[in-house]
Amino acid sequence: MNAPTPGSAPLDAAASDAAASAHKPSNFLRGIIERDLEQGTYASRRWAGSPGDAAHQAAGNPDPARIRTRFPPEPNGY
Repeated sequence: MNAPTPGSAPLDAAASDAAASAHKPSNFLRGIIERDLEQGTYASRRWAGSPGDAAHQAAGNPDPARIRTRFPPEPNGY
């Protein structure tokens, strides 16, 4: 086994930081959202100003929000 030398520790830390950033896990939800925004998937979506069914939303104005999320999320996780 090789014993670490006093000058090698900072290089090892820098190498491990570089390796950690190179293998960052992907965020699949962010990827899906960014792809939908690029493709304009929901660009024609309308918003009536309050939650409602499709007929209610169809009567609204074009949605100014690029992303509209639901809160709280579904209680069963879907």
